[in-house]
Amino acid sequence: MTDFTIVLQEHPRYLQYTLSGDHTVEDWIDLLHQMAADSERLGKSRIFVDASQVTLSNSVMLRYRIGVLTGEIFGANARIATLARADDPDQLWETVATNRGAIVRSGRDRDKLLEWLDEVA
Repeated sequence: MTDFTIVLQEHPRYLQYTLSGDHTVEDWIDLLHQMAADSERLGKSRIFVDASQVTLSNSVMLRYRIGVLTGEIFGANARIATLARADDPDQLWETVATNRGAIVRSGRDRDKLLEWLDEVA
C-alpha cells in the first residue's frame, strides 16, 4: 500500500488538491473537512480536486458517502470540480452531491473542468 497524499496548491481564483495513493473512507472524510477549512481560511470558494492518480477505485458506497458529505459540508457555498480516474465507471459522487445542493462537476477532461470552475455562477 502507498500512503494517501494530498498536495494543496493555491491559485489566484481557486484551490487545487492533487491526490495520490491508496485511500480509506477516513481519508476522504478528512479531505472534505480540510477543503472546507482551507476554503474558509484562504477565502476561496472554488476548488479543483485532481483524483486521477489515486491507486484504488472508490467503491459505490464510498462514492455515495462522499457525495452526501460534500452536500452537507459545502452545500451551495463552494464550486468543486473533480478530475476523475480514467477508469471511473460513473459520476455517482457528482449526482449525489448535486442532489444535496452542492455545486459540483466530475469528469476526465481537465481543461473543461477548469473552464467550468471559472464560470461566473
